[in-house]
Amino acid sequence: MAYCERCHQCFNSERALTQHEENSSHHHVCYTCHKDYTCRSDITAHWGRSSAHSYCVDCDQHFDSGGLLNDHYEDAHWFCSPCFQSSNNLQIHLRSTIHSPRKYKCPGAHCEKSFVSDSALVMHCESGSCRSGVTRHAINRVIFAIDQGRTLTDGCDDEFRTLSGLFQHVESGRCEVKRFRRQLTGVVDSFRDQLRYMSFEG
Repeated sequence: MAYCERCHQCFNSERALTQHEENSSHHHVCYTCHKDYTCRSDITAHWGRSSAHSYCVDCDQHFDSGGLLNDHYEDAHWFCSPCFQSSNNLQIHLRSTIHSPRKYKCPGAHCEKSFVSDSALVMHCESGSCRSGVTRHAINRVIFAIDQGRTLTDGCDDEFRTLSGLFQHVESGRCEVKRFRRQLTGVVDSFRDQLRYMSFEG
């Protein structure tokens, strides 16, 4: 007997569960990375970020190798691959602020900055450059208070010196813990809410 936790349904076999995942609008499975996303935009973002995939986000097209993807970028998007020493460097560039929208607004008091990712927002706060006056020490206190379920310490075996480092790891697609991205999103949402209401002193 197989069970789909997301849809709360039982199936007679693993094959029936797989068919359900393939046909359901509630499942968007990356079979290469063994990750299941709830919506199409999440899986396409994963394909675009992950070095395990050679995927053009603009064209919604997969390629068999990084070299073929680079050829596509040159032909279809006029990118200069010799400027990037590897497909990974090109992917990092494509995820930069030049190509990605700054959709994560800093909730800190008097701060008008926006960032391309949660990790960039957290790094901004950790650096002490936020106009709100937030410090890494204050962030650690807030996260410790929010993360009573120990999502940040029980999820992944890798160790990180900063919260932004952990976020970068999860956003890169390298983290093998499937559930971790969703749980981390909950932690960062709570973090944003706390930051909005706190006032920091240098």
